[in-house]
Amino acid sequence: MNGMIVRTRLRLTRILLLLALLFGAFGSSVVHAQSLCASRLPSLPDPVSNNAVTSVDNGDGTFTLLSFMGLNAPGFREITPATYRMDWPGGSWARVADAPLLGNRPKIAANAITVGNQVYLQGGYSVRQIEERTEDRFYRYDLDNDEFLELAPPPVPVDDTVSGVLDDRYIYLVSGWNGPRNNNVLTVQFYDTQTDTWELATDLPGPNRGLFGHSGTIVGDRIVVFDGTKTGPDGFTISDAVMVGQIDPEGTGDLTNIAWETLAAHPGDPTYRAAVSSGAALDGQLLLLGGTDNPFNFDGIGYNGQPSNPLDQAILFDPVSQEWASIDVDGNVLPTMDHRGLVTVDGGFATIGGMTGPGVVTDEVVFYSFDHANCVPEPSAAVLSVMVVVSLLVFCRSR
Repeated sequence: MNGMIVRTRLRLTRILLLLALLFGAFGSSVVHAQSLCASRLPSLPDPVSNNAVTSVDNGDGTFTLLSFMGLNAPGFREITPATYRMDWPGGSWARVADAPLLGNRPKIAANAITVGNQVYLQGGYSVRQIEERTEDRFYRYDLDNDEFLELAPPPVPVDDTVSGVLDDRYIYLVSGWNGPRNNNVLTVQFYDTQTDTWELATDLPGPNRGLFGHSGTIVGDRIVVFDGTKTGPDGFTISDAVMVGQIDPEGTGDLTNIAWETLAAHPGDPTYRAAVSSGAALDGQLLLLGGTDNPFNFDGIGYNGQPSNPLDQAILFDPVSQEWASIDVDGNVLPTMDHRGLVTVDGGFATIGGMTGPGVVTDEVVFYSFDHANCVPEPSAAVLSVMVVVSLLVFCRSR
């Protein structure tokens, strides 16, 4: 009898040790400063990519996530005007008022920007056959009344641009594609949300005539711009340029004055339409996820005729020390591309939609966090855990 008790206790001890290892692998609460965990939030009602995305911190521990317009599938006829909203935690996505059309056509490559608790919608372009048109109007989306209010237009219309917020008041737009000129522009312009006015600032120093599909944000008083697509004799090609611009470097209050500096290329591959944090993500550093190194228009096939694939990379950058760091991502998620931003939510960040392959549009919303306690195990991991437990119990009973 004692021998049976000892054997039973040993079996139970082994089971408990295995369970501790198993659940420890999927539910660690350790904070990893240089790695991200990834898990899933509720999916969008429809697949969508190249959609304008942002979030609003409601100040009570909840966030409102927003997706405007975008592409449901390859082809200009698949561009949608749909706006989706989700309140988190605990909510699900709902379709609300459609975004304004441009010439009776919906748009892609717009930017959604949050200042305080106000959401602004800028740019984008509509497509009909080979004709593309850049949006020249500027809107504020009223969350409470679910309506779009037209504001003062920017001096230079741009789409596929980089946006950033200074002092929780000013919205900067850096370079981008200008439909009327049918080319990139080096223009930097900013909007004062308190006076409904625009001003031009110091141009981007390059490359060539400017960029579209580039990445960047504002961290502190510094604009960070990198990669994207440049134009030249060879058509549309990837750029590996990295530029940091300090706003008002002399401290005189002149927000039009930007001191630009060109840096060496970042580690890893240059990116096009990557997901980048709005402002600092960790200790004054911005966060970059995914994108592709083969620029394309809207179908996932590069301008060079080759399929575009997402990059499996995550990078941090400190614009003050100018240091880059490649980081790992833990989680059963696919790399994505064709993004307009990385939104802040509930102790982490999220990509909303995107492409997982050439022309493969996804409805997934993926949550990333530096605190691994914030990421929940994938359903497949939970199912695997139950299967292992059942197998161990059956094994012990058979012994």
